[in-house]
Parts: sequence; C-alpha cells; structure tokens
Amino acid sequence: MREKLNLIIVVDTSGSMKGKGIGAANDAVLNVIQAVDSFARSGSLECSVIIIPYGDDASCSAQSPISEYVWNDASASGVTSFGKACEALRTFLDSRSCHPGFEDDKNLIVLFSDGTSTDDYTSRFCHLIESVPFQRADKVAVVIGRCHDEETLAAFTGDTRWVLTPDRIEEIQTLLFERFPEQ
Repeated sequence: MREKLNLIIVVDTSGSMKGKGIGAANDAVLNVIQAVDSFARSGSLECSVIIIPYGDDASCSAQSPISEYVWNDASASGVTSFGKACEALRTFLDSRSCHPGFEDDKNLIVLFSDGTSTDDYTSRFCHLIESVPFQRADKVAVVIGRCHDEETLAAFTGDTRWVLTPDRIEEIQTLLFERFPEQ
C-alpha cells in the first residue's frame, strides 16, 4: 500500500508581498512543489497538493495529485488575514481527520510569509496549533523578504530548524527522508 502525503501550501498573497516579495514567493512555492514531486516519484509515495492563499480572505483549493498540479503565479493585494488562513487550514485538517481512510495520511504544511499580519490572528492561531491534526503534521515556514515576526513562524513550525529562507528549500527533502525513510 502506498503511503499518502498531503502537501498543504499556505501562501501570503497580501499587499505586503507586492513586488519582489510575491515573485520570491511564487518561485519558492514552485520549488517546493517540484522538490516534493521529485521525492514522491522516487519512491512509492502518493502525493496531493492543496493551496491556501491568503490576503483579504483565505480559501482552500481543491485537492490535486501533485504530478498533475500546475502552479499559477499568485498576485499580491489586500490586507494580511493570517487569522483567516489559520482558520481555513484548521477547517481543512479537521475535515480530513474525521473521514475513514484519511486519518493515516501524512500532512506537510508549508507556510510562505513575510511574517506580517494585519488582522487579530491570535485566537485562531492558538486554535490551529492546539488542534491534533496540526500537531501531527510536519510544518515548514519559508520566510519571504525581511521577516517582521519570526517568533510566530517559529511557533507555527514548532521548531526553528524548519523556519527556512527560499535558498534553503532543498532542506525540505531532509524532512521527507526523516518522515519516509523507506522511500
């Protein structure tokens, strides 16, 4: 039986990412998708991708097999509703965890952010990090540009080792080799 991995990409598309920030985020997202796809193809890992962009709002895309997924560059506008992103992510994880057959899926959540937020995200962030499916997931934060809140990104990942810059994205494969040693 093939192991299953959901690559969940949470990407800041707010106005603070305009210019070089959104360009760097688009490049970094594509690099992560390619790295995870390459890892999955090298073994017997079945991988899907889910995208949660957030700016004025946050929404969860339909789940797609990573081998068929095409990343379309995001554009930046609006406020940074990190709290809405946390809520959308928690809703997705909770909905998956209560369906038979999905409880064994592994989740890799990759957050791309410049670390700024314009909403009061604290309570929704706390609800997210307290949820069991989130705690079971592997988490990485990719810092885009000059980060203004590395403390929150470290709290998101639970381990400062997994707060990365775009030039360190290849380290995600280290995480995957740790999680899936049989690959």
